[in-house]
Amino acid sequence: AQKGVYYGLNPVAACVWDGIAAGQSEDELVARVLAEFEVTADRAREDIHQLLTHLEQYGLLVGSTVEP
Repeated sequence: AQKGVYYGLNPVAACVWDGIAAGQSEDELVARVLAEFEVTADRAREDIHQLLTHLEQYGLLVGSTVEP
């Protein structure tokens, strides 16, 4: 049997993941989250940036446009 690593995403992270799969930019991801969830733009931007950074650190996202 193969063993692998599985990652679970909360609803907001899943929304962002779908946007990534659709080729959306970080700004478009923020707009996507704002349209679907009750959150401020600043909070959405901060959380998305942090998520993208973590995805890159774990090798799940390569070559994104995440800015430091």
